[in-house]
Amino acid sequence: ARSMLVHDADVCGAVCKGLEALVAAQGPSMGPVAWDSLLDIVQEAQEFLLTHEDDPAAASVAAILTVIQNLFQSGDYQGDVDRLFAVVDAQPSGIDLSIVLNYKFKSVVPTTPGWLQGVEQLLLRYLCHEQSPDIKTKVLSHIDELLAETRHVFDAELIHGPVLDVMARALPHESPTVFEQGIRLIVKICTMSEKHLDAFWGFFRATYDFFLEAQTGWSEADVLAAQTKLLVLLDALVELFRCRLMHHPPQPCLRIYSLMLHFVGRPVEPAAITPSILQAQLIAFTFLASLRWGQDARVYMSDTPEAVSPFLLVSHGRNVDPDELNAAPLQGDEDAVSLAALLQAQALCLHNNLSLTLCIVVLN
Repeated sequence: ARSMLVHDADVCGAVCKGLEALVAAQGPSMGPVAWDSLLDIVQEAQEFLLTHEDDPAAASVAAILTVIQNLFQSGDYQGDVDRLFAVVDAQPSGIDLSIVLNYKFKSVVPTTPGWLQGVEQLLLRYLCHEQSPDIKTKVLSHIDELLAETRHVFDAELIHGPVLDVMARALPHESPTVFEQGIRLIVKICTMSEKHLDAFWGFFRATYDFFLEAQTGWSEADVLAAQTKLLVLLDALVELFRCRLMHHPPQPCLRIYSLMLHFVGRPVEPAAITPSILQAQLIAFTFLASLRWGQDARVYMSDTPEAVSPFLLVSHGRNVDPDELNAAPLQGDEDAVSLAALLQAQALCLHNNLSLTLCIVVLN
């Protein structure tokens, strides 16, 4: 029968139906030799179906592999596990890849030689080349779990290697759902260390520019998807600003602040204004309007007044000595920034009096 599978659709269908019944009835009692022979036939069927995608036998092959995976889960599969999952991975459709994904991620641990390359290959296969959004989100969940397991030991190698390289290339082109989960994971990574944030800042800026500039020739659906992802990106950057406000160095907060100013200040053609763009502008304006300073001129956000930055101060548009700045007549909490006010330009400067300044402009 195996030699006829690649030549005859009827034979292929009949054989696959027979195997489906066999596995369902006798699977737990089959030994390694029987499983090897069965997987040989399944691979022959897969080869035939590459040129006969609509053949009914495709459903039987998917059903066979699903039953075998369930046997593996229950401990009743006695064949070669690696070979099984190689065959499952080659199945083009009709099968849940969650089990093979779980198995493969369990094999990439820091004690295994070449584990970083293994993580990269899994990201390339299941994030870049997989079509199912559900599998992509599960990949990101696995990466999150792997980071938790390797934190403080191997997290830098993992983050600055395959995670940064592959996710930075793949995420901007993913669906809004996958993109949002990926961005949340990156924000979580960036809150671990300023080194991670520095590594990912290029990704944030490039993604921001991509969504704003690379829309020539895009379909309306692609433009709307990009605008939805822009909302997610801006919202994530606000969260990141909040997380890093009390930490040194302050440059990441200044970068986020500068990007938000750029966004609200960029001209938008009336025809390009959509509900998503308006919502994105609202996120940026709300962020800028939430910035406050107290009697000591240190910056905080209106909804978390207890989280005052030790490193960012408000000056009057120039760098000054911190003692001079603290002695200057600055607005106190009672006169702090409000949503209804149109404030004059102010500036953020570093507490150690570096020459890096940015203007805060808050509009109605």
